[in-house]
Amino acid sequence: MLRNQILFFSLISFLFSACSCSKNPKQKSAVTIKQFALDDLSEVITKDNVEIDKNDSFDKKGSLKISTDKDIVIKLFDIDENVEDAKIVFSAKMKSKDLEGNSYLEMWVMTPDKKEFFSRGLDNAIKGNNNWGEYAIPFFLKKGEKITHIRLNLVIKGKGTVWIDDVKVEKVRN
Repeated sequence: MLRNQILFFSLISFLFSACSCSKNPKQKSAVTIKQFALDDLSEVITKDNVEIDKNDSFDKKGSLKISTDKDIVIKLFDIDENVEDAKIVFSAKMKSKDLEGNSYLEMWVMTPDKKEFFSRGLDNAIKGNNNWGEYAIPFFLKKGEKITHIRLNLVIKGKGTVWIDDVKVEKVRN
């Protein structure tokens, strides 16, 4: 009897572990809308205190370095993209040095009727001195909601230096 119970529980344990390892066909996967390269930053680097740093980057291909002594908003990219019924994720790698205050990602989206909404990474801000880390913010579109334009910003509140690299926007279907 004890042997049969051990075999039964062994079989149940095996089946449970096999089921938990299988892929969930309803699992949501991210689709990259746009991944940006340094070549895409030509408009950004014309601003004061903004430069390309070829020596310090997450992906070893160069990064955008912003040094400031005041609050600034750096418009990184604009994307014309029709997205509906999805979660949009703006992510980037960031690093900071002597940052008094904080810096975070900001995403503005525009609807077909020109209404604008935003998402800010205030709860995921960088401050002080930090090595490269990943930062991301989402924007959720409910069923039937649609956007046609996305603007990506880097906000710096205070003074110091921030590097940003590996910027991308993805969508995850709801």
